[in-house]
Amino acid sequence: MKRIAISGSNGKSTTALWTAAAIDGDDTTAACIWSGGNLFHGRPAQVEKTMTGFLRFDASIEGAGAAALVTEVTSRALEWGFADRWLCDVAVLTNVTHEHHDDHGSQSAYLKAKARLFDALRPGGIAVFTATDERAAQLMENARADIVRRGYPLTGRESFAPASVSAGIEEMSWERTQLAVESQDHRFSRISLTTPAPGDHFAENALAAWIAAISAGFDPAQAAAGIASASLPSGRFDIVGRAPTVVVDYGHCADRLHRVPLFFLWQEQKQVEQLIGGPGGVYICDSCVELCTEIIREEREARRTVPPAEPHA
Repeated sequence: MKRIAISGSNGKSTTALWTAAAIDGDDTTAACIWSGGNLFHGRPAQVEKTMTGFLRFDASIEGAGAAALVTEVTSRALEWGFADRWLCDVAVLTNVTHEHHDDHGSQSAYLKAKARLFDALRPGGIAVFTATDERAAQLMENARADIVRRGYPLTGRESFAPASVSAGIEEMSWERTQLAVESQDHRFSRISLTTPAPGDHFAENALAAWIAAISAGFDPAQAAAGIASASLPSGRFDIVGRAPTVVVDYGHCADRLHRVPLFFLWQEQKQVEQLIGGPGGVYICDSCVELCTEIIREEREARRTVPPAEPHA
């Protein structure tokens, strides 16, 4: 059974679920432990919320013939020694931002906790990380020499470390993002990777999940198909209304909240001509401003036409 750990400041849950989806299939079963619950072959699973319970679950699904266990790992868990108790084959670091520094008292303590992710790797294990994140690249520079490094960038973004793949966004809609992925080390031919959500942050999550799956030895085409048919965690770019389109995204990190609106700028400037930013990472497009203005105008006109109330006798 392959063991895959997913960590990072944001994107852990989505990447963990999509990694499991990339592996889970008719002939292979995967389990996933993430912040929203536990799954085994796509069905809810009971796991005791202790290290002993986690290890017991690991042993039980391995005995049942599972192909992989994918688990989301927080910096707190790493700080408390998770890496000392559970060695994995693949470790994924989605990114390193500043949001959780307060949980550890300082930036250096937070980075030290994240660095322990790679201590969880078996000798010769594979580290997957975003090459466009400067802090993640720095952590990889200082990681053990005996691990294999596989970075992934998106075309057009500055890279701080060598990459094993290159990827560019080919198409984007409200429901999906299509990527063209090419190997830099000739391990696979060009492949199309589709995510079930829009935006470059979801594209990075899908890349991380796909590379993690194929690094663990699973078929690239099957992994891509699994991600394309996967779902998003609740609260991640939930489309709750149309005309106008209303999206709910309660990503807990400021980086996510700032990057979600960038999707609108990708809409060829024909649906959105201007995006207006406000405090707290809140954005509104010109069409919604016009709609709000029209609603206010209609409400004011309606109030003007209401006849005054008759005086009481």
